[in-house]
Amino acid sequence: ILPARLMAASLVADLLGEVEENLVVKAGAAGDDDLNVSIQVRLWYGRYALVWRGSHWEEVLLCHALYPQEKSVGVSSMDAPYWLCSTTTSTDDAFIWAALHLVEGHFKFVSGTGAERTVPPEIDAKLVHWIDQEFVDVDVAEARIEEAPSVAESLGYLPACAFSQAGSPEGGIPDVHTQLWSGRSAVIRRGSKYDEVVLCQQLQPGDFRRWLCFTTDESGRARIWTAVQLVDDHFFVLWPAGVERILPHQAKRAQVRNEHVNWIDDDFLEEKVIEACLQEASCTAEKLHALQETDWYYCTAGKDEECGIPDVFEPYRQRRCRFLAATVGVACVVLAAIAGLRYWGLLGLTQQMSFLVDVLDETVEEVMADVPWYVKVPVKIVLKVTRSSLAILFGKAH
Repeated sequence: ILPARLMAASLVADLLGEVEENLVVKAGAAGDDDLNVSIQVRLWYGRYALVWRGSHWEEVLLCHALYPQEKSVGVSSMDAPYWLCSTTTSTDDAFIWAALHLVEGHFKFVSGTGAERTVPPEIDAKLVHWIDQEFVDVDVAEARIEEAPSVAESLGYLPACAFSQAGSPEGGIPDVHTQLWSGRSAVIRRGSKYDEVVLCQQLQPGDFRRWLCFTTDESGRARIWTAVQLVDDHFFVLWPAGVERILPHQAKRAQVRNEHVNWIDDDFLEEKVIEACLQEASCTAEKLHALQETDWYYCTAGKDEECGIPDVFEPYRQRRCRFLAATVGVACVVLAAIAGLRYWGLLGLTQQMSFLVDVLDETVEEVMADVPWYVKVPVKIVLKVTRSSLAILFGKAH
């Protein structure tokens, strides 16, 4: 190892560039400088960098150094090649987290911060995919850096092969959560128990805490879709995917045991079943987003009630049932009105059916609970006008 470190020393100096005085560890100093932290980590932490991917330079913010167990020691000129980074989606509309492996010659540091960032002189600015200005505010960057350690903790074990490599012919930078968590099981706390779900697709771009998942119903015999909101300290992602999954060390530290979990039956965790669900997830997510806001809700980890995991489409099905019941009721009223008109005539029919207006007026809120206001308001106005007309005709006081 020692000869390799000596050979790498000159490259290390080139990579470091100018070292600020406050980062130099002085012999005999009164301060407790930590010699266990690489100078590369201290210099690169919180800096913007350009990483070559495919045919473009992608900008990232280095937020947290990572240390895969398989990383070789001493043979590289870089002590900190693995980083958890903040960047944006390919459409620049949301933040994502990325796990990157920096490779010598395939990354460059950006000068300046915020709107003052400038490209290194040796790089063609036309080949740079910058992070959108909306996402590089100094306060926003500091918030992402502060959040990074907890994000790294939630990711758990990261093998070296899971990192996107600088210099790769593959373009863009993938979302590390989509890359690593899609198709994997997670257990989320609901009351005193944990329920297992399989993470399929993020429901909001770049939001690793909101997922479309599948699990099984209370009987354990049928698969259902659910929308899950992950909350720190109340969920654990399992490794590996499929029937061989086990609780991570973070769960064991929290004293979560296998008997505390409502597990999905292994038949639903076969590779072909999970692959089919992952392919179906995008269409399911589109259907979900097409519904009204009141038609579904997130199942939030950490709830203290013993509530289990709900079917995300159940509120929509209930509303449809109420709507169909109301439609059948209206149809019955229309048919009864036609029959009554022939039997009693117009005046008699109006008197006979006045009670129905009162009933509908009392139940309209319940029957049309999930109907938009622009439908509900005209219906209530019609009922009020009808009841007032009846009161005028028959002298009823309402």
